[in-house]
Amino acid sequence: MTTHYKEIKQCSVCGAENEYTCIGSTGTFGPQDLDTRPPERKRSTIFAWVQRCPDCGYCAVDVSETCCQESREIVSSREYQERLNDPTYPELANSFLCKAIIDLKSKALAAATLALMRAAWVCDDCHLDLGMSTEN
Repeated sequence: MTTHYKEIKQCSVCGAENEYTCIGSTGTFGPQDLDTRPPERKRSTIFAWVQRCPDCGYCAVDVSETCCQESREIVSSREYQERLNDPTYPELANSFLCKAIIDLKSKALAAATLALMRAAWVCDDCHLDLGMSTEN
């Protein structure tokens, strides 16, 4: 059984306090997918794997912690804000993509790769066809 709880956290970038859903516990039963997605019980908690500050748009595993000193500058950058508000992708995918931007700029390459993969899972789950074809 999966349990969640609400927690008020202070954003480490802008200082705003907001309520976030956190996962108390979950389980996995069965094999992961070929694209490494976890089995269903854990998979359905993906909405809580990245937190997004509704005030400044900071995206992180935990908004109350910052991964680098440049987080404020990255979040306010044009590149980040355009990604954050891109209507082409689901909001959750954009949150993972924004987290990846921060991770890449802070040289956390494994974390960035994981965030990018999770954004792809969200797009796949939404049956999003972005017109990306491997045909010439």
